[in-house]
Amino acid sequence: MAYRTSKETQLRKDQKKEFIIQTAARIFSERGYSGTTIKAIVEASQTSVGSFYFYFPNKEHLFEELYDRLGHIMGEVSEFALERSRGIIQGFCFSKTAELWAYENFRGLAKATMIEAAGMNPRFERKRAKIIEGTNERIERVFTKIGQSNTCEDSKY
Repeated sequence: MAYRTSKETQLRKDQKKEFIIQTAARIFSERGYSGTTIKAIVEASQTSVGSFYFYFPNKEHLFEELYDRLGHIMGEVSEFALERSRGIIQGFCFSKTAELWAYENFRGLAKATMIEAAGMNPRFERKRAKIIEGTNERIERVFTKIGQSNTCEDSKY
């Protein structure tokens, strides 16, 4: 018979993993990638080394999780702004402002992922490139829409 985890146990596991991720985001933001150790994350999250390795095989995989989250946040705030705009130009401005807001509000994490870790690891580079690619795709959509409307008037996006 296969072992099944109860919903309550799974919820506790998910909460613990999330707490480790949130704590790691703070530590990476404060110390950067190179200055952050598993020991520092474990101590700050008040977990054990074994718990850390239960959820993440190494520091790099945890950092990749943070890349994914930053990329998701960037895409979500930008898309939200585009969808709420009353026109193409306004949408573009709102979208870029929303991305700048996200960078500002997640400054330490953005610095650690987008600047400090640039070129450090091929997987990190792919993650960083994916975030930038998402921004470029949104910009391209806006300019394609402007080209299709044959005007720079602020028509509906």
